[in-house]
Amino acid sequence: MAPKGTGNGFTATRTAIGLIRTGAKEATLRAVDRLSVLGLSFLALAMIGAIFLITDVLVGGVVATVATVAIGAVFAWVWFGQPLLRLRD
Repeated sequence: MAPKGTGNGFTATRTAIGLIRTGAKEATLRAVDRLSVLGLSFLALAMIGAIFLITDVLVGGVVATVATVAIGAVFAWVWFGQPLLRLRD
């Protein structure tokens, strides 16, 4: 008898092996890539929102907006700009 909770791991492994054998590996990797970029985008938005909330409470509206835009630009460059430049090379 398998330990409780291992059924999902075995099912996921069988599903992954089945996808590789059927030739769906490329489509799966493209989907994973898109979903990871979408997840990073939402994470960046949540972090930027938290930064704006904290700086707005601490220092006020205009400074908070400027700081949030600057940090948002840094996130965009580090998480998306640099990897896209690497892909071009």
